[in-house]
Amino acid sequence: MGTIPRYMYLNISIPNNFIEERTYTISTLIRDLLGLPYELSIHENPSTEISFNKKNIIIVDSFFNKYASTKNYLHENNLPKSIKKIPNPFKFTENLISIYGDGPILIEDHKITCNLDIIASTFFMLTRWEEYVLNEKDQFSRFNDLKSCAYKFNFYERPIVNEYIECIWKMLKKLEFPKERKQTKFSIFHSHDIDHLNYWSSPWKFLKSSIKYTFFNKNIPFVVKSLKEYPLSFFNPKKDPYYTYDYLMNKSEELNTKSHFYFMSGGITKYDSKYSITTLYAKKIFKNIKKRGHIIGFHPSFNTYNNQHLFNKELSHLQSIIKEPVEYGRQHYLRFEVPTTWQIWEDNNLKQSSSCGYPLLFGFRLGICLPFHPFNILTKQKLSLLEKPLLVMDATLTTALHQKKMLSKSFEKIDTVLNQVKKYNGTFSLLWHNGNLFLPEWYSSIKSYENLLTKCKEYS
Repeated sequence: MGTIPRYMYLNISIPNNFIEERTYTISTLIRDLLGLPYELSIHENPSTEISFNKKNIIIVDSFFNKYASTKNYLHENNLPKSIKKIPNPFKFTENLISIYGDGPILIEDHKITCNLDIIASTFFMLTRWEEYVLNEKDQFSRFNDLKSCAYKFNFYERPIVNEYIECIWKMLKKLEFPKERKQTKFSIFHSHDIDHLNYWSSPWKFLKSSIKYTFFNKNIPFVVKSLKEYPLSFFNPKKDPYYTYDYLMNKSEELNTKSHFYFMSGGITKYDSKYSITTLYAKKIFKNIKKRGHIIGFHPSFNTYNNQHLFNKELSHLQSIIKEPVEYGRQHYLRFEVPTTWQIWEDNNLKQSSSCGYPLLFGFRLGICLPFHPFNILTKQKLSLLEKPLLVMDATLTTALHQKKMLSKSFEKIDTVLNQVKKYNGTFSLLWHNGNLFLPEWYSSIKSYENLLTKCKEYS
């Protein structure tokens, strides 16, 4: 126990079923995120109990005790049919979202009874077992955002796990727990998936672009500009519209953070750009990123999300070119399969993934805006890998870019997410592709993007 006095330890006892699931959730909430020491024991009672100095918090079980086997819960029939909004006695939100549990939080002198099942509700969000049992896929075989419980019951813009963390802390302080929690600060995680190294990758690509902007987009000024700059790009790569690496690093440095650039190193489908990382052009980009102290990461191709061999092959190729270990990255097209993709990242000894975000929405797919260790629901193991949930992606703006009103509303929604992250001193994880800046269809978003970064700087 080190030098921490015993009275500053929490005694936590859990029911004697679903021990791995309960242990994972408690270790994540109490130790990892609140930073509080505790001793864990198993008892015959049906609820989780947190006690110290003859004071108790009882978290009533409304989910796991219903199942005899530890795999029985993994069925579509066990997904929540509704959610409840529980009055919040601590007032940091108007109400609390209860995925499991249907009663209030009852406060007495030395005891608090929480009828919101924080354990099962947190486990539901962090493990995404919903996605494992619900066979609702989009055209890219990703889980369909619009079929999620969070979207269905309209709480996808709330980091409800952060709310649960706050609720546990308020209960402890109400009972005068003497130790302070771990403090976090608002931060921005600024990352960039490099789906294409350069826009004019060949004369044929230049011709296609010219035809597109002449006859379909009818943007003659851009065509004229391209005619001037395309020949120059052979001698000065910075003339290419996708050469935004310095611009993005400048923006990160203004925020006192680093840009993460995630590069592809393979891929055979029509959704993979198939650029080469062995060219002199690519190596110059790598050298520039390293020189400025920013991060080179991995962007595994379209079919790697459930293919261990292909994933490892591409990762090894990237590491052989940049001549250093790769620790960070994100899946291409945000293709993700629970729990397979997390396990592939774990098995390849990567430090951090930021693959779990909504492709179609701005919000909290995992219900949290802090990095955490995922849990494999099949092997029942907590992973060493950190997941840094993706909250906002530029590609989600694609439809909105065609209508200024929609674009304005989209950035209002981004502000909603940003303000929630600020409220809970979390990490605002923002993905902006290198190619989504200096083409005409993105011009209208650049100012809003820069204003967003300015607001992040003010919050930091």
